Amino acid sequence: MTHIDAGPMSVRVYDEHGCQKLDQPDWAALLADTSHIVWVDMDGPSAEHLQIMHEVFKFHPLAIEDTHNKRQRAKMEEYDGHLFVILNTMGLHNDELIVRELDVFIGPNFLVTVHKGDMRAVHQAEERAAAPHTRLPISSGFLLYTLMDVVIDSYFPLLERFSDRLEMLEDAIINETRSVVVPDLVHMKRMARRMWQVVWPNQSLANHLINFDEPYMNQGALEYYFRDIYDHTIRIVDVLNTYRDTLTSVTDIYMSATSNRLNRVVN
Repeated sequence: MTHIDAGPMSVRVYDEHGCQKLDQPDWAALLADTSHIVWVDMDGPSAEHLQIMHEVFKFHPLAIEDTHNKRQRAKMEEYDGHLFVILNTMGLHNDELIVRELDVFIGPNFLVTVHKGDMRAVHQAEERAAAPHTRLPISSGFLLYTLMDVVIDSYFPLLERFSDRLEMLEDAIINETRSVVVPDLVHMKRMARRMWQVVWPNQSLANHLINFDEPYMNQGALEYYFRDIYDHTIRIVDVLNTYRDTLTSVTDIYMSATSNRLNRVVN
């Protein structure tokens, strides 16, 4: 394949000695060498990225097509020679929940990530994977675990912020310090529902990875680590279900308080 200027893309090579970043990779040599793992991160996908996915990695066309659709839930698809996984990151911007898709291809000695725009979770996972103190052998499965662990753990601070806001709203209703809370209640219910939709499919994804026995997933070393991710997803879903129940109770309290105030005014 001729040289391609692929635009925003990074190529890192991981082995037992650490990590090396490449500016102009020799794809044939990189993928032929099974003594290391190649992580290719693409900000796109651009036309050049699509060419690399087609011609260099020979990913399945349906999986490549999925990298264009950025509104998918977490899932795993198995293809000949590679695995395709979709993850979702969450964050807040101007009090709105922002969900971003992260597409991941995993093979015997490579991991390819595709996303739109700069993604903090990817940078954090790259740094963790390169850390010399890791106790796990380098494999494409290890890189996937590291990436998933960063993504799932990033949900917890968001849950804490949601909990703080829910507590403030509940106090405002009980103490009657605010007269109009309906928009906040509707907004938080919508946000809780969207968060649940993002998190819930990760349970099934993590469960599949626990039982996925391809050699490149290094299952013997990673089984308990993927199980830990599965436990985290259960915990997050339980917390979100509690928040949704609390929101229902808070709404009932608000409606009762509003009715009581109205009765006092009428009487």
